Amino acid sequence: MPKGIDNYIWNWHNKGKLNSLLKISWQAPIYGLYFYLWEENNKMKKDLGSRVANLNSVALYSIIFLVMLFLSSEARATESINIDKLATAIYHAENSVKYPYGIKSIPTYGNKEYARKICLNSIRNAQKRWIKAGMPEDFIVFMGRRYSPPNINPNWVRLVKYFYGRAKWK
Repeated sequence: MPKGIDNYIWNWHNKGKLNSLLKISWQAPIYGLYFYLWEENNKMKKDLGSRVANLNSVALYSIIFLVMLFLSSEARATESINIDKLATAIYHAENSVKYPYGIKSIPTYGNKEYARKICLNSIRNAQKRWIKAGMPEDFIVFMGRRYSPPNINPNWVRLVKYFYGRAKWK
């Protein structure tokens, strides 16, 4: 049987309490660490006076909470954008037979499937740049600055937001 932090993750998993956490692989060690430190804190409360232990526990839980909050916010940022829905919105906003999805940098010869793959790649790359930049603004506005610059197509962001908001098609 594993020792230390791994022991707590192992026990929680075997009891079935960690199954939902294991779907996101990076959260399992964090929650295991949290329960391990909680157990150690309870031991410390017994050994030391309760006032010192409470100060240590507040600092400890604050640090763990901030780490969990930071990691979960990045996960939510990447999950909040439906890239298929956004690609469909870009297709309708561009509204072109010759250049489906507005792809002009690579010759697609009007092939919608190939152009969609390129568009999905562009969305994923823009999403990585957006997260790396610290998510300074709305994702569609951020992507629009590069995908279709405002001086070339000033209506692109407005149209993509419109179609993204009402997209019920595949």
